[in-house]
Amino acid sequence: MKHNTTTGLSDCTILYTTTDGKKINIDKDAFGVKIVTHSYRKEGIIKFSKPITKIPAYTFSQCTTLLTVTIPESVKSFYTSSFYNCSSIQEYNHSFASDDKRCIIVNGVLKLFASGNISEYEMPNNIVKIGKGVFRCSKLKKVIISEGVQIVDDCAFQFCKNLSEVIIPNGVSEIGQSAFSNCTKLKSIAIPNSITKIGDWAFVGCKSLLEFNSPLATSDKRCLVINGELVAFASAEITDYTFPSEIISYQKTVFDYNTKLKGLKKVLDQRIHNARAIVTLSPKPTRENEAKSVIIAITKNGYIKKTPREEFPLQEIGNVGIYKKHYKDEIKILKETTLWDSLLLFTKKGLCYKIEVSDIPTTTIQEKGLSLYDKYGITKDTFSDILPTRNLLNSDKAEKYYVLILTKDGRISKQKLSEYKQMKNGIRTILLDSDKKDIVMSVSLAKNKDYIFSCSSNGYGKSFELEDIRSYTLKSKGIGTYCVPPARHANSLIGMDTTEINGCGYNYNSTGRLKRDFKNLSGASYLLVTERGFINRTFTCLDGNFKPGSKLIELSEEDKVISNLFVLDTDSILVVTAKGETIRLDVEKIKLAKLGTKGTLCLKLSDDDRIAACCKISPLQNVNISIDKEKVKEYKQQTQESQLILSDIFDEEPNEEINISNDNNITIKEMLSLLFTKEQWDKDELETICKSKGLMLGSILEEINDYSYSVVDDVVLEDEGDTISVIMDYKDELL
Repeated sequence: MKHNTTTGLSDCTILYTTTDGKKINIDKDAFGVKIVTHSYRKEGIIKFSKPITKIPAYTFSQCTTLLTVTIPESVKSFYTSSFYNCSSIQEYNHSFASDDKRCIIVNGVLKLFASGNISEYEMPNNIVKIGKGVFRCSKLKKVIISEGVQIVDDCAFQFCKNLSEVIIPNGVSEIGQSAFSNCTKLKSIAIPNSITKIGDWAFVGCKSLLEFNSPLATSDKRCLVINGELVAFASAEITDYTFPSEIISYQKTVFDYNTKLKGLKKVLDQRIHNARAIVTLSPKPTRENEAKSVIIAITKNGYIKKTPREEFPLQEIGNVGIYKKHYKDEIKILKETTLWDSLLLFTKKGLCYKIEVSDIPTTTIQEKGLSLYDKYGITKDTFSDILPTRNLLNSDKAEKYYVLILTKDGRISKQKLSEYKQMKNGIRTILLDSDKKDIVMSVSLAKNKDYIFSCSSNGYGKSFELEDIRSYTLKSKGIGTYCVPPARHANSLIGMDTTEINGCGYNYNSTGRLKRDFKNLSGASYLLVTERGFINRTFTCLDGNFKPGSKLIELSEEDKVISNLFVLDTDSILVVTAKGETIRLDVEKIKLAKLGTKGTLCLKLSDDDRIAACCKISPLQNVNISIDKEKVKEYKQQTQESQLILSDIFDEEPNEEINISNDNNITIKEMLSLLFTKEQWDKDELETICKSKGLMLGSILEEINDYSYSVVDDVVLEDEGDTISVIMDYKDELL
């Protein structure tokens, strides 16, 4: 049964049909609204306890039998991921749907596409922008992009492995990041001369691509060049190639994911260097945002990615965490760093690679990121740790710092950071005992007079001064420093600055350096995190009476220590499980425990889950925003005076302020003035603000979006799960 209209459909109801006539499994909490009934008789009927205004992200994703869906008119927000990989869907029924029911178009942006049962498609004419990932993984063979489209957004046609023909009209100005990546059957594509920007990896992985038919292409049609910069390369069937002389720089990601192009890249590098040309790489972050923290993750399958730490909201200890859907690749390593940093990546076999944080793709935690195995040609090896260099690598201060490498068998190598300055990717950093199958476990950055603490996976530890370890050069074997029962190996290492030693307790001074007494500790602590989710937070493991080989934590037979962290009370920690549960906790809310105790359960794990990785996160800089009531009153007076003047001119009555229903009688525009101060808000932060004003967050978001829709025919706030995004383009119209 198909619906051609939503007329008369309740705002509390969604209708759908499936290819097999069976009910689809929907998470009962997916909508944030209680599902009253969900049945299937000839069609599926989902009834909610109150009207719904959006289809949340990933709600129907992977529902491969979904055929049609009828969405109530109360829904104004749509996400591409809501129907991700619904490969059979043929119709969307909603007033935002196109005439053929294949597209959902909101204010000129193509948000959703029903790809089922067709191999060719010509887009409607009222599209200005093709949204992110709209056609991703579809089985289309041919696509005609309509006149009027200006932007093809990120990942729009990514992984369309049957796509062999695309017609892009003149007028398109921008092709986003990974827009056509991994379209493996695409042999030729026409690019109009209206294009001014092509994003990173736009055509990477198009292994059949032979030519670009474009005024922007070189004479052999192999290279796409904008202002002398190579932005895309058709590399199919090429074994040797001489780049045209008009290329004076290149987009760094053009050569990614294809080891066969490494030799060509070197030739181009040499030619550009000889010509003293400036190679235009991916843009670096500006000084204004260099201190912005990101979470770097490396997965089990060797992908690296950076994610804004704001994606992980604070929670209470003992919660179930936040589940990241479609999380298939287990995260093994986590580190916090800044956008301006350089990272050293260490493998278990002792090889080291360098990468700039700015060159790592920004993704959500669900997405793959950049394949390090492809980038560096790594085989039969895996990564063991990330070392942020704190921008020291290329500075004079590098001489004062040391890289400490700890192995499975408890050997440690101390090497000067300056030795890594001019490193080439894949340098060997330490000689390992192959007979004992020794591997690198963790790496730390420290300097002389630092206090070092190492821990084994079965909970035994040893402390020592960095000065007590002799320095070694690269490729040395190191020295055995670990004294623990041989049952399990050493697995973590931290270094703590003890430059200023006095008797005033264990605190941080204004320079951030550690003052050490070990008998009266405050403001900092030591965390052991275990695989089964227990955290032992203690001060006493750093006490002067601590003995090498002391037992730090009581473990069950199936548990082991996976991480060793030194933290301030103002820090938080991020924990990720093998199945993708994430939780961020304030350190000061974690209960203190004595040595040899079990610790606190930080996360409720399912029986078949375990902690895979964790890291420390430095304090967030909270933005305190307050409304100046006197200013608001003054602006209201000015607004009323302006309205009176305009009403005399245009013979119109001044508009009344729309009030939010609460005791404080706050206006929607006052709240909008607050919200427009930044583009993205943490939901917890907004909840706190609303409570202080006697408001319910859910209600205020609905009222503001209703008002926005009446003025600009669109919502101004988008609920992204843990955050609320503000569409800044509507600021002038709504205020």
